[in-house]
Amino acid sequence: MEAQNIALFLRQNPHFLTQHPDVLEVLQLGGSSTGSLAERQSLLLQKKKNELEKQLRQFLQNGEANDRISEQIHRLTLELIAYHSLPNLLEAIPVLIQEHFAAAHVVLRMWGNAAIPLSQGIPTSLCLAQKPGCWNALFQLTEMRQIGTLEPICNYHLPEEMLSWFPRDLKSFALLPLEHPAGAWGVLGLGSYDARRFQPTHGTLYLRRLSEIVSASLTSYF
Repeated sequence: MEAQNIALFLRQNPHFLTQHPDVLEVLQLGGSSTGSLAERQSLLLQKKKNELEKQLRQFLQNGEANDRISEQIHRLTLELIAYHSLPNLLEAIPVLIQEHFAAAHVVLRMWGNAAIPLSQGIPTSLCLAQKPGCWNALFQLTEMRQIGTLEPICNYHLPEEMLSWFPRDLKSFALLPLEHPAGAWGVLGLGSYDARRFQPTHGTLYLRRLSEIVSASLTSYF
């Protein structure tokens, strides 16, 4: 009987070795493996069990990390709505985000739009004369991705006009668009000394929520 026929028979009769333990005990694995088939099977099952336990621990750790981030976003929201002065809010946003999310550097830049002309109460250090020239290329605006649906961007590099906002030794960045129904009117930038912090492959769900919260807190003054 050919090996493939034996393998097919065992697949079709999974209880054969259980019903014939004498056969199971004398079967040996060739090559570098030693011991009976039952012993080898036991080792494989233990290895699979260990892998599943490792995956479960990772799942629980991820869940705990997500809970912590959700709690931080909630606390940040409460703190932002407690401000009743635009200048104080603008000063507080980078500080609070650094405290809650351990970002090495946070910058806020605004240029306004037709619906939101920037008031003179905004410090000139935060104001840009116009939207950054690299904006559309970065966020790749198309008919399928209109204003109001921009997702934050994570990357290791930034265009020079944005890179100049940050210290030169940062390793990864996140750009959070500040939006209004009439269009983008600012950006919140986060930088880290850890290249793993804002990787391009990371999900942006929590960054998106953060950009929406900051956008809403600022829009209420205009």
